[in-house]
Amino acid sequence: MNYLATLPPKKRFYAALVCLPLMYFIMKGTGIGLTWANMHGDIPTVLLVGVVAIVAAWKMQRIAAAIVSFFAPSL
Repeated sequence: MNYLATLPPKKRFYAALVCLPLMYFIMKGTGIGLTWANMHGDIPTVLLVGVVAIVAAWKMQRIAAAIVSFFAPSL
């Protein structure tokens, strides 16, 4: 689903710009989290890190729009 299409044009533009670094941080955090979880050898921890990464990537557009709204509430 494309949440950004429902936003006003200016907010959509800034949210799209925020999506790229947000995706980087999600992937970097997933890699660090899975490495940490794998060192402990605990399967539920690995699954929890994976689920958090999947949900963050799934809701990425909404998170980006919330970040833009937080820093520029007048858009």
